[in-house]
Amino acid sequence: MRGRLRQGHYEVKVKVYDVIWKNEVVSTVTVVVKEIDDVAIANAGSLRIQGDAIYKHLNRSRDQLDVFRR
Repeated sequence: MRGRLRQGHYEVKVKVYDVIWKNEVVSTVTVVVKEIDDVAIANAGSLRIQGDAIYKHLNRSRDQLDVFRR
């Protein structure tokens, strides 16, 4: 493992600011670290979605995505 991070559960807190709603919240995520074998590493991949609105990544119209709005 990179940096010899121990297996376990880690809590990550991130402060997020919404420029539209002028609101700041703290988001908490629990990260579970487990040791994996070399085959899993060789077959791993990643995906990053950045800088686009959510409706561009879902197979729905903007009207159907109102559940994501306030």
